[in-house]
Amino acid sequence: MKNKVGPLDQNTPGEENKEKPGQPSGAEPKAAKKKRSSRKQGERHIKALLISALVIGAVTLIILVVSIYLYAGMIRERDSLLSSEGQKAYDGYYVLVTEDGDSDFWKNVLAGAREKAESENIYVQQQTKAIDAELTKAQQLELAIHSGVDGIILDGGQEAQTESLINQAAAAGIPVVTVFRDCPSSERISFIGISNANLGRDYGEEICNLTQKKIDDEEQDGMKVLVLLDAEDPGNSQTILLTAIRDYIHSRGMSDKVQIETSQIRNSSFFSAEEEIRELFAAGGIPADIIVALSEHDTECVSQTVVDYNRVGSVEILGFYESDPIRNALEKNIIHATVTADTLQMGRDSVEALSEFRESGYVSDYYATEISLLHGSQAGESQQADTENTDTDGTSVETGQMGQTGESLSGQKEEQR
Repeated sequence: MKNKVGPLDQNTPGEENKEKPGQPSGAEPKAAKKKRSSRKQGERHIKALLISALVIGAVTLIILVVSIYLYAGMIRERDSLLSSEGQKAYDGYYVLVTEDGDSDFWKNVLAGAREKAESENIYVQQQTKAIDAELTKAQQLELAIHSGVDGIILDGGQEAQTESLINQAAAAGIPVVTVFRDCPSSERISFIGISNANLGRDYGEEICNLTQKKIDDEEQDGMKVLVLLDAEDPGNSQTILLTAIRDYIHSRGMSDKVQIETSQIRNSSFFSAEEEIRELFAAGGIPADIIVALSEHDTECVSQTVVDYNRVGSVEILGFYESDPIRNALEKNIIHATVTADTLQMGRDSVEALSEFRESGYVSDYYATEISLLHGSQAGESQQADTENTDTDGTSVETGQMGQTGESLSGQKEEQR
């Protein structure tokens, strides 16, 4: 009698799905399940890579198209300005490169540059306004170089990228002048700005005067001073300024009366700087008896923070420049004094340096800018002395005559920056 063959007996040794002892009927082997899972993961990984590649490709294409569009726009702008067909022909095209073009400081530099350029038949334009786009300083420089402008007026700085791009411009035959912040190790042709040694002495003198007044009034026997530094400035200009402050205080015999501290402020954006300045007051105390702000933006932020934290009168502010908010704070005695610079002259000197170099191949390495100290009682006089110029785009630009309303302290001293 033949044995009845059951379903389990029908599997042959060579079959792939041969069940092992103790394995439930119909169960998938673990190795096969693992293999299938690994295959699915591999497929998902390949899909993710393909999607990523498509996204990167699309972004790269967009950047390329935008770059070509901006470059073409700059070339058309330059060619139209230098062409005599249908409009006034110019003998040159200069651009102003800065990331802070909306500040009063750089508006006035631009106004001064245009004033001087008009007499030389040169057209000057702010780079971001020329292309109607918000670009970083490096991107603006790259675009100006590739567009073949005739000269660049640059808000400098000692970053490695800035130095490299200045050198690229020089290699392309485009002269660059640095304004306010220098890049001395680069191939820039000239620096138009303030002597940090002079500026430090001026701040030092005002610190000593404030300290002596407190001592004479028997309110305090000394003062704590906090200097706000730019955390993104890797150069030695701030070191020179601090040394000059300390040297002046020492020369007055007040080193034991004045304690100087510093705070690094990130000025990469308006909000980051504002937040860090507010944090100085957030603990509820007073960070210093005197705060020295070295930029227009930091001065405005400190004065607003002192008001918000009800510290007016408890903290004396020594600021920089004289924008409308700074003048208002001076008039209300929120700011004790501010250092001003002749920004119109900075603009004029920038154009003069570029044009002189283009004509002769030589130019002065340094144009000193006059500075003045403006106190609260003089703020109203300064505002009345302001005039309004209208730029070539029809935009009203406030152009105060810096250096004429305050007490002149340093003048045209050409000393070590």
